[in-house]
Amino acid sequence: MSRGGESCCEKSALKGLLRITKAKTLDTQGDYQLLTVELSSQMTDCRFLKMNNPSIGVWHVEGVHPTCETVQQAINWRKSGNKEEVWNPEVLT
Repeated sequence: MSRGGESCCEKSALKGLLRITKAKTLDTQGDYQLLTVELSSQMTDCRFLKMNNPSIGVWHVEGVHPTCETVQQAINWRKSGNKEEVWNPEVLT
């Protein structure tokens, strides 16, 4: 399958998952969204960072710490485990 076909399937699967889980957007910054998702009655506020990886052109989501309230905090937490230590990702070449 061509890379374009994979991206289309990945994007459709991601959209379906976010629709089924009734994901809600808490914050947006550029191509990033901080989402909250209810996965079960015990897991009612799971936080995920939805992002477009420009280096490889793929959308994906990654779990982040439940105390992240902004996209920037989620990005910071992914890099260092500290949501207050500011980091800005760069496009890889």
